[in-house]
Amino acid sequence: MSTSSDTVMQALAYPFDRDLAAMPDGGRILLANALPGAGPWAPARTSVWQWWKGPAAAFEGGGFTLVHGDLTNDAGADEKFNAVLLRLPRQREEAQFVMSSAWQVLAPGGLFMAAAANDAGGARLEKDLKPFLPGLQNASKHKCRIVWARKEAQALPQEWITRGHLQKHGEPGIWTRPGLFSWDRVDVATGLLLPFLPTGLKGAVADLGCGTGVIANHVLKHNPDVALMLCLDADVRAVEACRKNLAERHAGRNIDYHWVDLGQQIPPAQKFPLVDTVIMNPPFHAEKTLAIALGQAFIRNAAAFLKTGGSLWMVANAHLPYEPILQQTFKAVEKVHEGRGFKIIRAVK
Repeated sequence: MSTSSDTVMQALAYPFDRDLAAMPDGGRILLANALPGAGPWAPARTSVWQWWKGPAAAFEGGGFTLVHGDLTNDAGADEKFNAVLLRLPRQREEAQFVMSSAWQVLAPGGLFMAAAANDAGGARLEKDLKPFLPGLQNASKHKCRIVWARKEAQALPQEWITRGHLQKHGEPGIWTRPGLFSWDRVDVATGLLLPFLPTGLKGAVADLGCGTGVIANHVLKHNPDVALMLCLDADVRAVEACRKNLAERHAGRNIDYHWVDLGQQIPPAQKFPLVDTVIMNPPFHAEKTLAIALGQAFIRNAAAFLKTGGSLWMVANAHLPYEPILQQTFKAVEKVHEGRGFKIIRAVK
């Protein structure tokens, strides 16, 4: 039985709980985009493909084998799994990439299973897969759709993998991929923030939640005296894209990249240099759920990164109540601008 609090993880376990599907007796299992919780998968035989730092660290701490790169690029890509169980992301091209990548590492006769919330791609699952997997079975539970099939002579499109890989996108002209935040455009909040950022910055700067590196690129471009740029994100794919974008534009600059869950307090053992400036556009959605606590955690971590007297520049939705924690954490807080549903705040430690 599943004991996960996540409904999609519960849905993945449902066909096994009700004997609608059977887990292979032996061999390896792959869990994709999973969240922690008990289920019909034992750590000793299960690898977890997870690009988000928080759940990845939790699984690794629980004895699971961690995979965080693309399956078809990893050193262990030749490994074949007897079952692949996919908790699908919301974004369609990203979900198709996950499904086709997992299919490629599934052994012949192995079990393919995918689940998604009805309002996050579940309603289209059968439509996407039925042309390629005519023997597809399905069930509904926990407001999710679950589909499964055995790997026989069928195939899922290679195009789904090609479209989901890191790629140079023509419109913003950056390396990016489906599933990253605002992957094919500069988001409104970041676009609003950039003109207000100061020039003449020196010393060390941290971009918390760096994404593809749009903010860090702007800072480096307009501040030649920045001696160190720290780029941190909870999504390892974003860190990879950011590294590629900045290396292409700012060769020779001192830039460090880190895969870090900024929604949690950074443990003392993970030491970073104190910085003079923090700049951030913190996320406020944890998947679909509004998560004010996530932005609050970013603010606490920003204060921990800053030297005394250092400045935080951040943009946030105008209605989010960040001022109380900013006033508790910083000695001076100023709203620099408000418009288009967002506010830009400068705070001094």
